[in-house]
Amino acid sequence: MKLLNRLNLGTKIALFMGSLLLVVSVTMAIVFITKEATSTRENAKEAMHAGLRAMALELLESTPGISMDAIVDDRETALRWNLGEVTTTAEVVDNVKAITGSEVTLFAFDPPDGVFRRVMTTLTDATGQRAVGTPLDPDGDTHAALLAGQPFDSETEVFGERYMGGYEPIRSIDGKVVGALAASSSLDALNAQIASDIIEAVITTFALLTIGIGISYIVIRRMI
Repeated sequence: MKLLNRLNLGTKIALFMGSLLLVVSVTMAIVFITKEATSTRENAKEAMHAGLRAMALELLESTPGISMDAIVDDRETALRWNLGEVTTTAEVVDNVKAITGSEVTLFAFDPPDGVFRRVMTTLTDATGQRAVGTPLDPDGDTHAALLAGQPFDSETEVFGERYMGGYEPIRSIDGKVVGALAASSSLDALNAQIASDIIEAVITTFALLTIGIGISYIVIRRMI
């Protein structure tokens, strides 16, 4: 308090204006960061669903006997596998990833074990080995939704990395669920992008705040 009393009027006004600018800047930064994080996740979700559509269309073009009854709400919920074994090639999934940027997977349902297994995928471990043969968590909500013939969005972990994924069931000609499509985006990469946006917002806010306080101080000093 004694220190504040020693300050001249111009400095006091400048400090008040600086405090006001700080509050406004921090509030704006929080709003920006929140919107940016939401926007980044929504963009990742849209890319994920685009990956599902691209994967379905790629399978339709590359695999004889596959059909699609309808597109419901922009999601492929009626892909039918009118063949025998549910399978595809690495070239098919790699083409979809190259186009959409999403990690894509084809699952086949294994009735004896009651699990969905990855028969082809772009997901790889640190050595570049594809996650072929690995199962979807049989106790998870995604598994239950697919068995019920419903699309589902969820988060999962593969090779120690977290992914946000969209899943669509594949049925046989008689309506039984025989597999599934999946497209996913890395949550680690997504969080890194959000963190980068936050750092950029903080630096920009600090720079503008410093400039604003400096200008306010100069103007107030000249007015008094």
